[in-house]
Amino acid sequence: MKIELQERLFTAFPRLYADRNASFQESLMAFGLEVGDGWFDILWRLSEALEAEINALPPSDDLPRAVQVKEKYGEIRVYLSSETDTMTRAIEQAEAESAITCESCGLRGTLRGTHWVITLCDLCEAEKRRT
Repeated sequence: MKIELQERLFTAFPRLYADRNASFQESLMAFGLEVGDGWFDILWRLSEALEAEINALPPSDDLPRAVQVKEKYGEIRVYLSSETDTMTRAIEQAEAESAITCESCGLRGTLRGTHWVITLCDLCEAEKRRT
């Protein structure tokens, strides 16, 4: 994901992305958000829900935070240090939505590929084949 989009998420949801500046030894968040720009809206809605859930928890030094955000098998994957049932359901909903949303542009997409699976719309798939 483009740096400027990542920064929007990091700024809007500081508790969720508290480890965004951690070292590679401390957190996989050091790699940033390893997804395409087309999933920005999905990630925004998910981050909003997760941050609200974090804010509703009692104060603690060990609140849930993002450990890794990436694409796997054509879907978004968000791993947290810990999570509530509500967080788990929100993540599952985002995974399902990403499976039908083009990772490149955000339009309706389909899972494509056999060995490396990616979710793309027809236009982005055609562009990928040209390059």
